[in-house]
Amino acid sequence: MDDAVNMGGIGVVIGHELTQRIRRSETQVRSAGQSPRLVTSRTAKSLRSARAALADEYGSFVPFDDLKLNGRLTLGKHRR
Repeated sequence: MDDAVNMGGIGVVIGHELTQRIRRSETQVRSAGQSPRLVTSRTAKSLRSARAALADEYGSFVPFDDLKLNGRLTLGKHRR
């Protein structure tokens, strides 16, 4: 494959694994009875906004005449 395709692919994998690790860390902290403070409330609001915009954009794609993508299902585990 082209270098750009390979780099883009590994970037997706690395980004996915990093976000999974953060999510697992938050879950472990909550189960221990502590309040996680991995991001500020302002950053969390910004992330929610960006996530919603990405899901909306992805959901507008129609790869085939009879198929529209569901952007909410692409957000990751437990984000429906």
